[in-house]
Amino acid sequence: MFNYITPENVLSPRDRLSHLQVLYDGGEAEISIAYGFWDGVDSLFIRWNGENIDHRTLGNPQSSGHATWFALPDFLKIFVLDFLNKEKNERKLEVSDDILLELLKIFK
Repeated sequence: MFNYITPENVLSPRDRLSHLQVLYDGGEAEISIAYGFWDGVDSLFIRWNGENIDHRTLGNPQSSGHATWFALPDFLKIFVLDFLNKEKNERKLEVSDDILLELLKIFK
């Protein structure tokens, strides 16, 4: 059983977020990163997963009692993709080279 809300289950804000694909789940008390669409535009998202200390399992950001995602500004996206590439090589993440290359083309 997880002591945090897994990123696959974070679907808010529903009226702005669509086609979410989790790229990285650092686990409890760490970050998650995802790709999807924000108002129909390609975007990268990040959130802190939370932890089961003092019932802070929603993580951050959150709104009205729902776990949410934060859409990254353009100038940070390349740094996040670089982090994913390094993590992929060091931890053998399930993010394929094809996906990373496609994201680099989108956000360059």
